[in-house]
Amino acid sequence: MPGSPVAETYLGVIAIQRNDLPAAREHFSQSLALQPGFAMAAIDLAQSYRLEKRTDDARAVFDRFLQQEPSNMTILMARAELEVADGKGDTALAFLERARSSDPHALQPRLELVAAYIQRNDSARALEIGREVEAMAPRDSRAVAALAEAQLASNNRETAIHTFDRLVSMTDGAPDPLIRLADVLASGGDVPGGYRAMRRALDGNPVDRAWQQAFFAFSGEGRHRSAPASTSSASSSCAVPTMPISTSCSAGSTRTIAVSSALPSPIRPVSPRARRPISSLGSRDPRQRARARRRRLRP
Repeated sequence: MPGSPVAETYLGVIAIQRNDLPAAREHFSQSLALQPGFAMAAIDLAQSYRLEKRTDDARAVFDRFLQQEPSNMTILMARAELEVADGKGDTALAFLERARSSDPHALQPRLELVAAYIQRNDSARALEIGREVEAMAPRDSRAVAALAEAQLASNNRETAIHTFDRLVSMTDGAPDPLIRLADVLASGGDVPGGYRAMRRALDGNPVDRAWQQAFFAFSGEGRHRSAPASTSSASSSCAVPTMPISTSCSAGSTRTIAVSSALPSPIRPVSPRARRPISSLGSRDPRQRARARRRRLRP
């Protein structure tokens, strides 16, 4: 519909695809003029500046929006992502904490914070928020996984294994949680337990070559694990990869602009396609790249 904020935003997206950034900004600005509280348009406008490395202009877009809606969780999280990309981890955490405070029922900022505090070796804070998010959504696998990772980072190994077991049960033995549990068991010296968990993952996907490769990779790693490894997520060779948060639209939207985010998302179980034998880990490994991104949040 001509003159609608959604239509103007989509025209802006088309302009970006044509590499016409001035025209894109005109459309996004018009969208915000029609609907000042349209978070998607503000994020897309900021992104158009980021494509030209105009970080301060992108910040200004978010700041203007937050002057009108200081508790808009979507914009607060987008601003956090911007600060991470600019290497300002402390500022990013502050915006994530504001996003958390803006909505007492929102899981996403809390999940982000658990991962961020783990990566900064603030295990006490990670555990505090992990317990909070799990209490909010005890049947949400993301919340349970976040709590398990926070417990592990706090050296509450047995409690973490119990929580990982619960995660496996509530996901009906899905392979991803099983592979993460196998990593945790083996890194603590229980290689047979890890092997059994990997075997269960493989049994659930007997014809999937990726899972077969994950099993064989684990078996190769297990032969070299003669002593318990540290359970710290910052030092473990089985550190779980993270995923960038989505910052291009609010919940319910079906369209996003891809943003190369360095802000870690809630920690997820390891996918077999992200696993390789330890001896072959290199710059192409997703976990290696994730570790490099996570260092930006450390003070």
